[in-house]
This record gives sequence, structure tokens and C-alpha cells, in this order.
Amino acid sequence: MKCKIIAVTILLLIVGIIGIEPILCETLAEPPSNFGEPDAGTEENPFLIANLANLRWLSETEEVWRNAYHDQQYHFLQTADIDASETIHWYDGYGGKGFLPIGRDKVFSENYFCGRYDGNNKTIKNVHIDISPNEIMITGYYLAAIFHSVHSATIKNIIAENIIATDGNSYWFGRMIGRAESSTIAYCSVTNGGLIYTANNASIDNSFVTGHVSKLTPRSLYIGGLVDFATNTTIRNSFFYGSISHEIEYPRLGGLIGLSINSIVQHCYVTSSSEFINIAGLIGALTRTTVTNSFWDIEMTGTIDPFNQIPNETNVITNVFGRTTTVMKQASTYTDNGWDFENTWTIDPNVNNGYPFLRNMPEPVLSGSDHTIVPLVRSVVYPNPVRGNEVTFKLSSVVGDTSYSPHIRGNTSHTPHIHGGGKGGDLNISIYNIRGQLIKKSNDFQTRDGENVFVWNRRNENNQEVASGVYFYRIYTPQTNTADSMNASVLTGKFLILK
Repeated sequence: MKCKIIAVTILLLIVGIIGIEPILCETLAEPPSNFGEPDAGTEENPFLIANLANLRWLSETEEVWRNAYHDQQYHFLQTADIDASETIHWYDGYGGKGFLPIGRDKVFSENYFCGRYDGNNKTIKNVHIDISPNEIMITGYYLAAIFHSVHSATIKNIIAENIIATDGNSYWFGRMIGRAESSTIAYCSVTNGGLIYTANNASIDNSFVTGHVSKLTPRSLYIGGLVDFATNTTIRNSFFYGSISHEIEYPRLGGLIGLSINSIVQHCYVTSSSEFINIAGLIGALTRTTVTNSFWDIEMTGTIDPFNQIPNETNVITNVFGRTTTVMKQASTYTDNGWDFENTWTIDPNVNNGYPFLRNMPEPVLSGSDHTIVPLVRSVVYPNPVRGNEVTFKLSSVVGDTSYSPHIRGNTSHTPHIHGGGKGGDLNISIYNIRGQLIKKSNDFQTRDGENVFVWNRRNENNQEVASGVYFYRIYTPQTNTADSMNASVLTGKFLILK
């Protein structure tokens, strides 16, 4: 493997000497070992991507991508795991622009990747991509993804881990694919990063994301655990198990999809390693979308809402349920709703933390360090048990406060902290039992010392005292600076009542 030696001379003023030269080894592009063979790149003899040098060759060789108007579609087969950690230093030494995404379609170029890439269940990990404004001007791309844009392509059997993006000031997690147009994505997984930013006329099957997902661009308007924005796309037999951070006040935030238009979702589920903040269990916003036989964990996500907006008549919603963690880990939950546990899914208490996983894929990697790069905005955590006859909810009324800092006062109060400009009468709270049944709804918030307080006497709408157990709440506060109810703030959480 060829290396480019970058010498960095450091002047040591303290001792007045020059001469320490750290050496960075930058992997240069090399064509696959079978590149010169007459039938190389065909289905019978795909280009072999055996190392980082070969992957860089694919990234930098636009001739083998082909766009949608060329007949030739090359085939690629990854033959070994690839660690791209050094891409953080590429091109400019320290602080370089990192990995150049494959299929960089500069403005109006339509220079997509249109090939067939088989990851062969090998990993591509620790890819660093710089999308700072100066690099966008130079390179013409702006989506931090291994594959920037694919069209009429097939991407399968890739295991991606730690796709790291930067704009020069901060870091977050990128995507495996930026834009997928009329393409098939199957048997792919991502740990710490999303699967696809935008999918149109795409088919996504047997895929999953674990770890952490965050915004893709500084101006992202939607975030989904699997796909951020789906149009005319089918997603089947897939799941998300991780955490999502965001700075968005719009409803386009979902555990599976941020925004869905004219799409189909079947046999999918969502669970979380960190409670959701204003994030729907399945899809943030949707229209003309069909969702069937899909689930989310209401305890782990902390939300009882599958969608952040009430589905209108253009959507078809069938057998969509929020379930407790225990129920989510039972095979009958899924088989009773048509899931294939003979060929597609399986379940094992020692794998994937007991949740279902896909038979024909490597075991999911549950990242233990998914918060190391992107700090999460904290939501309400599972509180100390509530004892006594009253539960107190205390909310800050400071406009624009985005810090969620829950705390418990004594053993009788559950006191979350929420942002929003609503006054006491604008706020309303809904409390649900473990089955998702509405127990109590009220807007009886009182203003005390500049804060909004609601005290619940543990009685339902029929004035009957509720039993001990786990309960969920949903607090809604409209913004006072806009007439658009879509900008309202919603906070969900859970608490435990003990006798």
C-alpha cells in the first residue's frame, strides 16, 4: 500500500531547537487487484474492494460510478473490513477535508453512483467527512455520507460504524447514503450514524441502525432513526435501536422516519437507549403513507405517540402499537401480526438486548459510547418512585430554554423542566396508563414564582384513584410567537407510582 509522508515541523521555543517531525501516513488510492482484467467490474468478476486504498480509488474515480443515463453499471465486492480512521487527516494533514463521498453529484451534474456495491457483511468504520462551507465551495458536495448520491443502484450487505461529520466547528454523525433515488438498499446496518438522509422511489429491506443519530446538515429540518426523509419509498423488516439528538422544534422527528410522503412501512420497530424528546415513536410527519404491523417501545422511548401529528385521511394506519419493553421482547407480539420468524426475524434474550433481530445479518452492535461526539439534549429520565397522594409537575416558562433538567423533590413530586412560551392556561397535560389508555387530561396549571405547576391527585377522569404502576405523560405548550401549531412544544415522559 502506498503512503504519502507528511512532515510537520514543530518549533520548540522553550528549548530553542527544531527537529521533531511527526509523520502521518496517508493511504493513497489504488485500483482493485483485478482492475486490469477484461471482465473486471462485471457481476461475474466484480471490482474487489479489499482495503482503504481501494475504497479511496472508488471515491476518487468518477468514471466507474456512471450516471443514470449510461448503460454500464459496474459491480463491486468488499472483501475485508476497512478502518478509515486516518481520513480525519486526509488531504491537508491536520484538519483536512477527510473522505470524499462516493457519487458526489455537484450542482446539476447528475453524477450519481449507479453501480452494484456488495459489502459482503464487512465493515467500513470511522469515516470522517468535512462539509465546512469552504469545502462545499471547492468540492460541490454537502451531504456527509459514504455514498453521497446513488441512482438506480443496489447497495447491500454493508456494516457501517461511526460516520463522523464536521462543519469545521462541531462534530455529529453522518449517513451511509445521502440521497437514494430509484435504488435498492438491503441487509445494511449502521452504528452511530443514520442509514439514508433522503430516499425517493427506493426500496429499503432488512436493515437497521443502532447507536446514535443526529442532524446531517446544520439546517436539517427532519431526522429519523433510519431515514430522515422518505418519498415514494418502501421500508420493510427494519428497526432502529438507539438515541437521537436534535435542535429542531418542528414535528418532523421520528424513531424510524422524520418525514414520510407517499411511502410504505411494514414490519418495523423502534426502541431507544435514551428517552426521546419531542420525537415520535415511528414517524414524525406523514402524508399519503401506509404503516402496518409496526411497533415502538413506549417505556424506552418515553413516548405514547407513534406520530408527531394526527394522521389525516390520506394515511392508512393498521396494527400500529406502542408496547412495553417486556411485550416488545416476546416473539408472539410480532408473529401475531404477520412477522416472519422462520426466514426473516428471530429473537434471543442474549442478543440485541432481547429485542428481535434479522436472521441473515450480523448481530447488532449496541454502542456503549454513542454520546461521545454528539452531546444529547437530555429529556426526563425515569424518576424516583412517587409515593403519596399527589404528583407534581413543574415547568419553566422561560421562552427558548432548551435545557431539560428533570429532578425530584422528595418522594412525592415528578418535576420535569420544559421550554416554551405558554402561560398556565395554554398548557395541557395528558396522563396514560401502561396500556396507552388516557387516564387524565387537564389544563389546570397554576403560575407560581414564574413557573407553571400542575398537581395531580392520582385520580382519573371518573374521580377514581389510580393503581400503582408505570404511567406516561404528554405535556403540550403552544408557542406564543407564532400561529403555527406545528411549532408547539411537546414533552413526554414516564413515572412510577408506589403504594
